Amino acid sequence: MTDSQDGAEAAAPAPEPAAEPAQPQVNAGEAGDPARTSVPVPPPVPPVPPSPPISAQPYPGQPYPGQPPYQPPYQVYEQYPGYPPYPVMPRRATNGFAIAALVCGIVFNILGIVFGVIALGQIKRTGEEGRGLALAGIWIGVASLALTVVWFVLGFLWIDHYMQNPPGLQ
Repeated sequence: MTDSQDGAEAAAPAPEPAAEPAQPQVNAGEAGDPARTSVPVPPPVPPVPPSPPISAQPYPGQPYPGQPPYQPPYQVYEQYPGYPPYPVMPRRATNGFAIAALVCGIVFNILGIVFGVIALGQIKRTGEEGRGLALAGIWIGVASLALTVVWFVLGFLWIDHYMQNPPGLQ
């Protein structure tokens, strides 16, 4: 070899082969016991990269960067001159007792009737919506009360009949 080659080799040492990282061994017990042999510990899990900031995404309805803004497919016409705009009528609220009358008329029939009568008085006085709900609550409450009374009367008659005439003693 020449001196120039010897100097190059001396200046740049040969790369060492990459050594495997040493895994720590956990001594679980005595040597020779197959149930208690040393177990290698798994390598640590790499960290999860951070997610991009949320503010980088557009809000709903906004175009993505590089997109033109949304154009409506129709032409907006001006109102004819000399005509006033249409008035927007506010919605009247529905009476709460009318809703309660309808709900209670099915299960708690007497409460449905009472709430319906209260709702009709309030609707007449305030002009709220819900007259039909209140009337339906009253009628359903009356029908439910009538069916309950008929059911109890028939039940008591059946019990009375079988108490006076037991089926096994004839």
